[in-house]
Amino acid sequence: MLFFSILFLYSSAVYAKTITRIVDWPGYNTERACVQTALREPTSAVYIGCRDYVCGCNHFDVALSLVSSAARESCSSNRDVEDATGIIKGFCAQFPGVTATIVVCSHASHAR
Repeated sequence: MLFFSILFLYSSAVYAKTITRIVDWPGYNTERACVQTALREPTSAVYIGCRDYVCGCNHFDVALSLVSSAARESCSSNRDVEDATGIIKGFCAQFPGVTATIVVCSHASHAR
């Protein structure tokens, strides 16, 4: 019985579908417009030269910073910023080789 349980878990992990578009990520469609807009930042070729999220996630630290900054600029609540960064972290973590680390930095302009 243990063998079949392990086999099931392995086959489930192998055949899990990777989501390659942020708009298909669970919960994306229920987020406010400012969060959705912030989540499009990593695919702007102006910033990191990526046209898709797999590329953006391969530059995770930059992608996270872009999403966080865009959410802070366009959203009115900290909850929106947390939602946007949480989605990009979860989304990028599904790709092999992408390490979703949290980089903490302090900006004097945001000090209150």
